[in-house]
Amino acid sequence: MILKPRHRRGFLFFFLQILNFDKMEFETIHTERLTLRKLTPEILAFIYENYEKDEIKVMLGLDTDEDYTRDRNKSLGGYTTYRSTMVQFKIVDNASGVVIGAAGFHNWYAEHSRAELGYVLTKEEFKNKGIMTEAVSAILEYGFTTMNLERVEAFTSPSNEPSIKLLKKFNFTQEGYIRKRYFYDGKLEDSPVFGLLKEEYKPR
Repeated sequence: MILKPRHRRGFLFFFLQILNFDKMEFETIHTERLTLRKLTPEILAFIYENYEKDEIKVMLGLDTDEDYTRDRNKSLGGYTTYRSTMVQFKIVDNASGVVIGAAGFHNWYAEHSRAELGYVLTKEEFKNKGIMTEAVSAILEYGFTTMNLERVEAFTSPSNEPSIKLLKKFNFTQEGYIRKRYFYDGKLEDSPVFGLLKEEYKPR
């Protein structure tokens, strides 16, 4: 994916371009009801190739020149050389063309063929309709085939029953329980750990 602005108009123009998906080309996955639009660290490469240092420092919240240099080297050198990277998909409802959520892989360790699955629906009216099952099915298929993953991990709140039900639907196994793993709603929460190996994956 190559993203090029027609004119360099600064910070606001860049983010308007990012938000206006219809005017940009993305790798996509199509399902019966959804289009999944891929976002990668290439977005960062786009920023560094098209904007000045002071603009980038504001965009990315880099306080010093040292912060800028370190982040630029990571971005242009490729995040896989600095431990991990990510692949995210915006979930678009085909009927309305509206972005209704996101799902994908973060903490992708390409060297070790593993990544962490994450997903969220942001539109209440699309919940309880099998949307995330449809999206995650396509994304797991992409992970185990295109990304050559051997293992996918997932962490969720112990009280998030829909999320746990979704993971079990795809044959994830609960492998453990991590105490005080993440900060949410003013307090540290525990998290069960789920894992799915390539040989355990069953396409739906």
